Amino acid sequence: MKTYLYAIFIFIVSCDSVGYNENSQNPILPASEVRYLESSGQIRAILQLKQGDSLATAQSYTPAPDQPPLFLGSPMQFRETRQRWMEERELDWTGQLRFAIPRPADSGDRERLAYEINMDPPTIDSIPTTIDLSRGSRFRFGDSSLEDNESLLIFFETREWNPGVKRILIAGPTSDSYARLPPEALRELPAGNYELYLVKQKLSRDTIPGLRASTQIEYFTKRGAVEVVGSQSSE
Repeated sequence: MKTYLYAIFIFIVSCDSVGYNENSQNPILPASEVRYLESSGQIRAILQLKQGDSLATAQSYTPAPDQPPLFLGSPMQFRETRQRWMEERELDWTGQLRFAIPRPADSGDRERLAYEINMDPPTIDSIPTTIDLSRGSRFRFGDSSLEDNESLLIFFETREWNPGVKRILIAGPTSDSYARLPPEALRELPAGNYELYLVKQKLSRDTIPGLRASTQIEYFTKRGAVEVVGSQSSE
């Protein structure tokens, strides 16, 4: 397991609006971002659609007006200014996300191409209330270990100084579901009172006939109070 002080990773897919590609032999290339906030139960999905052999040469793909893509069974709304689809609602996290993408109009098939992504949620239920800089810390971050396409960001936020945010990254795969923070991982973290929360990320790539999808998921946990105490000897 590798632990780093790190900035949050953002997965961005550009999409040039060049109209509908009628060549149904080329696969549809959905690229989506899903963000979930545990504190409010709010989930937001953003989807961009292209069609072609690769993202570098693909063209923007627009389904028929009566065949929008679906997210968790609900029609997504098209945002013309940014050429993307969006869905936002409140729900309890189930660990399973499902997209259904309409086929090209010239295919003659109105059954959508569906794919699912699974991710176990992180939790702060086991974080300690006190972390000693000289000893480090160890706590459970969920029910399952991180896969090789997953990572976990540990955020420490405070209003006692500026900048008031420190982040530590644990990159998958891991052998278990415990975060191990040795003293050297906490070197840049001053003693003080913090709010701690976790962000679990997953980058999934799914391929089925007629479709190659990429999805980034970010799950933000609720916050918990943590006091960081002690000091580290300078080398």
